[in-house]
Amino acid sequence: MSADTPIVGPFFFQRSPAEPRQRPLVLLIEDDAAGLDLYATLVDDDLSVLAATCGETGYALACSEEPDAVLIDTRLPDMDGLAVCQRLRANPDTASIPVIVFTHPCSTDLLLATLNSSLARERTAASSR
Repeated sequence: MSADTPIVGPFFFQRSPAEPRQRPLVLLIEDDAAGLDLYATLVDDDLSVLAATCGETGYALACSEEPDAVLIDTRLPDMDGLAVCQRLRANPDTASIPVIVFTHPCSTDLLLATLNSSLARERTAASSR
């Protein structure tokens, strides 16, 4: 598998654009396959997960799939995770998506708590619209 190959595994919830999401969709951008598997497994009961192993593919997936949140590792093979975040913020279509940028070592508990907090804020904001 090349770094440009998006990983769309069993955790991805397929939907048509007109169909509402059953569960929040989280995009994980992480070049370590073991890390992707771990994070996806930890949130599988509550969230749908889409994953990419490089920044360019992750950015493209964020634009096309409009996830509810994006988690980005700072160390990616093609670009810095902060650069991906900056591109997401500069694009009006993705600027409002909550983004969590992390690096190793990062406690799984801390990462999950941050993700849950971000999604809770997004749900509150969406319900008040």
